[in-house]
Amino acid sequence: MPKDHDSAPNNHVHPPEINADRSQLYPQDFWLLTQHDRILAKGGLRISLTAIESALIKKMLHHEERVVSKEELIRNIGREPELYRGLEMCLSRLQEKFKRANDGERLFRAVRNRGYCLTQKIKKPLELTQSRR
Repeated sequence: MPKDHDSAPNNHVHPPEINADRSQLYPQDFWLLTQHDRILAKGGLRISLTAIESALIKKMLHHEERVVSKEELIRNIGREPELYRGLEMCLSRLQEKFKRANDGERLFRAVRNRGYCLTQKIKKPLELTQSRR
């Protein structure tokens, strides 16, 4: 007759050898930004983003120069820089959300008198398939 612990469902995490293989297939040195469901993911961490947060990250990610001005970020979310005063609040909330999920690390930093730049390595799914070719 089987013991209770033998018949219990297997709720264990994958064995270490499977996790090791998986980490080689999916490097964890960057975050993945998915546009369709607005998720920033790395390993087991998943951060849900608002539409504006996703647009701000995407603009910082694909800017020709590393630093993106406040005006460019505001225009990117469809607002007028002369009238819109909510950028700092959006960025502050995004930064705090990221810090809570990622042991206090920052997602971006302010560059005095210039704008903002990412401090994390981020890719989009399309970039992954292109870099593997």
